[in-house]
Amino acid sequence: MGLFQFLGVHHQPRREVHEEAGRFIPLRRIDRGGDVAAFLAEIAPLLHRPEHVQAVQYCLSETIRNVLEHAGGAPAYACAQDYSAARRVSIGVADCGIGVLRSLGRTHNFASDREAILGALRPGITGAPPGAYGTAENAGVGLFFTKSIAKASRQYFAIISGDAVFRLRRAKWGEAFRLYADPLRDRHDIFDGLPASNGTVVAVDIGVGHMRSFEATMNAIRVAISPGRPRFRLPEVQFR
Repeated sequence: MGLFQFLGVHHQPRREVHEEAGRFIPLRRIDRGGDVAAFLAEIAPLLHRPEHVQAVQYCLSETIRNVLEHAGGAPAYACAQDYSAARRVSIGVADCGIGVLRSLGRTHNFASDREAILGALRPGITGAPPGAYGTAENAGVGLFFTKSIAKASRQYFAIISGDAVFRLRRAKWGEAFRLYADPLRDRHDIFDGLPASNGTVVAVDIGVGHMRSFEATMNAIRVAISPGRPRFRLPEVQFR
């Protein structure tokens, strides 16, 4: 992944260095919006079906743009890996910026990192400018959509900022699937009071088994958060 090179740490590799093509995207530093498209283009060779590429690109696009728009000028660091045997793609985006609490503190009065993280996961709280895959109506729902894609594919999602962590638990097969605006209604773990660190980390696993089209999945999520629907259910979108 190139981690030691980024950290400036001298090391002697004790394991075979694998060819990255088709397996993983090593760490990239992304400083500006113009770098995002080039990075997303590198994702395509990692996967084979278009809907998988779109889902991974969407999640990366939203999390990277969140950094560029809300981290106080800090760059984003991103990577991705295809776990073929487990039929999932894992992506990670990190920054050393101002953190979720300070970022949302410009417009909201959250008392702790825990409250700020939960707020950021609710649709419409952040009010970010729309990204490459968004519309004006979708502004502020990038993290919610990203978490929902992980949930729909029955995989993990996690966000770490300050001294708090939220982790969406992986859904069980056969479990009734619903979307909720309140992340506390999801099956989750949440921790606070941890050693505080600057910035934010988002980690997403996306199941890449048999699935409906990416657009069908996104439309179902949009319907679920439409006004007048207090309880959110995602109908007939199956990831296997």
